[in-house]
Amino acid sequence: MSEEKKDEPKETPETEPAAEPQISDNGEKEKLIPKSRFDEVNKGRKAAEKELAAYKKASAEAEEKRLQDNEEYKTLSDKYAKEIAELKPRAEVGEEQEKTLQKILEARIERIPEHLRALVPSGYSTMDQLKYIEDNDENLTKPSGPNISAGVKGGSQEHAALSPEESAMAANQGLTDAQYAAGKNK
Repeated sequence: MSEEKKDEPKETPETEPAAEPQISDNGEKEKLIPKSRFDEVNKGRKAAEKELAAYKKASAEAEEKRLQDNEEYKTLSDKYAKEIAELKPRAEVGEEQEKTLQKILEARIERIPEHLRALVPSGYSTMDQLKYIEDNDENLTKPSGPNISAGVKGGSQEHAALSPEESAMAANQGLTDAQYAAGKNK
């Protein structure tokens, strides 16, 4: 047992630096560190730990601030999502209206004689094409001939407007104004 104690390193007082190498349990020589050097390294390590803790705290605060700033973007994102949700049904209605206008345009183009269809501009939007056809309807469609229906008296099938007295007489007889006017013209 006494040999084991000899192999163990001796503890030196904290004030005395060990200058001589000591022999460890496994038989290797160890050099002990002076107390002043240990204190210096320990102080540096503690300072580095404080710096690391301060950095971690600052980093966490910066992350929290960034997330708070992102909340503004989240608010904007929510706002735009709400606007999209409101506008989406309108867009669907607009698409349906565009399809309807396209069908109307096709029907209007079908009424235009074949040799005049090239006059309708193809690069325009559906609405602009319809407006063009409406504005140039006289030039794009065949004129209808005069109404020369044989057997119709007076050259017009339209009934003249009734005077207030004639309207009152038609009401007394239980007739509508159109019925009274038809009977009057015969």
